[in-house]
Amino acid sequence: MPGSGEARRPVRAAVALCLAVGIFSAGCAVSPGPAQPPPVPGQPLASWVHQVEGRNLAELRVRNDSDDTYRFTAVILESCINVEQTCGTHPVDVLVEPGQTRVILTIRRVDPWARFFINWSYQAIKL
Repeated sequence: MPGSGEARRPVRAAVALCLAVGIFSAGCAVSPGPAQPPPVPGQPLASWVHQVEGRNLAELRVRNDSDDTYRFTAVILESCINVEQTCGTHPVDVLVEPGQTRVILTIRRVDPWARFFINWSYQAIKL
């Protein structure tokens, strides 16, 4: 919030299979493949979906490429297909220091052989 030292920035990303699209600007990363997307100048945060090999899980991951610390307070799931979690807001409390990569939410597929899809965003506070 302006004046209080906190800035809330909802960030949207779309997921189809293992595809994550968008952070503060358009970009994508596919997993498996590179473990994470490369840093992008001017973007303090990167996020992507990591498919956990041999498991029925996908991790929503974030990396802090800035000099600031961020606290992630919520993950919002929409358009949920073939996932155990319900659509809606999932409160989280994840602190990500400069240079750190963290999992902010783990998604479990209902049917491991069927496609899964979610639209997701998160709320983060710059500390």
